[in-house]
Amino acid sequence: MNKKKFSVTNIGSISLLMIFIILCMVTLAALSLSSAASEANTARKFADHNTKYYQADNQAEETLDIIDGILAESYTASADSASYFTEVNTRLAKLSTNITLDISTDNKSATLDYITSVDDSQSLEVKLTLTDPFTTSGGLYKITSWKEVKTSNWNADNSMKLIQ
Repeated sequence: MNKKKFSVTNIGSISLLMIFIILCMVTLAALSLSSAASEANTARKFADHNTKYYQADNQAEETLDIIDGILAESYTASADSASYFTEVNTRLAKLSTNITLDISTDNKSATLDYITSVDDSQSLEVKLTLTDPFTTSGGLYKITSWKEVKTSNWNADNSMKLIQ
């Protein structure tokens, strides 16, 4: 009697198809996991930046409130435009913050700048135009700029870590 011997390496086409499908599913799962981890890291960085920005924005609002109080006190203590801007400059000099005041030569307006740090590479820059309350109506100042600015240079990192 002749018996047919089956070789061990003889696998059916269905088994090969199942192995291929499982390999594809494992590859797609690994890519999905990598993408989800990358998006979670990006979302975390964005949330941290937003938190820092709004903390700096709150600090800038508090500084603006202090400046608003100083301007109101200077207005009540002054008799004319020249004494008003001198009073404002004197009172702002007593503050411990980094506020710069540039008074124009005609004493009709002044610009006031201050910076609030967001993080190591960005700051919130606020510029106010102080108006002369004796000749104009409509408030003691106008906010002319409230923006986020870079404080350090950006260095591109084009290196690729292929082997870790």
